[in-house]
Amino acid sequence: MKWNACLALFLGLIWGSAVASTTEDDEFQLFDSDGYRIQSYRSATPAQLDGVQTLTTESAYELWLRKSGHFVNVQPVLWRQGFFLPDQPLTIIPGSDWLPNVGFGQLEELWADYLQHYAQQWDGMIIFYCTPDCWHSWNTAKRVAEKWPDLKVGWFRDGIDAWQEKGYPVEFLQQPLPMP
Repeated sequence: MKWNACLALFLGLIWGSAVASTTEDDEFQLFDSDGYRIQSYRSATPAQLDGVQTLTTESAYELWLRKSGHFVNVQPVLWRQGFFLPDQPLTIIPGSDWLPNVGFGQLEELWADYLQHYAQQWDGMIIFYCTPDCWHSWNTAKRVAEKWPDLKVGWFRDGIDAWQEKGYPVEFLQQPLPMP
């Protein structure tokens, strides 16, 4: 009887440590080898992003007032059989474009081509945003800054929620930019 209890305890400890080890390993897989966030997209983002101008709500508003940047909301949306299927209009900074699904860490070729098509058409600083604690805008700003270093890239970290909290104007978009 003591032998069975000892064996059960031993196996329980081994199994428990294997589960704990798996959980710890999963936590280290938040980023891929290129530094893009690949899971837990709705969590705290860093204060800065190297190679990109990080904007406060006030500095984003000043750029918007001067029409000195092109604002792009990268909030993801459901894509099925060649169609975007938003469940509601997207709140945006007036004049913004909606370029969804380009902020995933491991970007499928479809979305990489979609991003490239539009990013190389915009003039001035391209300012990527979505909501606070959204890694999609961080990944997109990083990707554009690295792939096309001649483009001036901004990251509005606090996004549309902070914009609205200040009482700045907003618009609503029904559909994202079309696929090229």
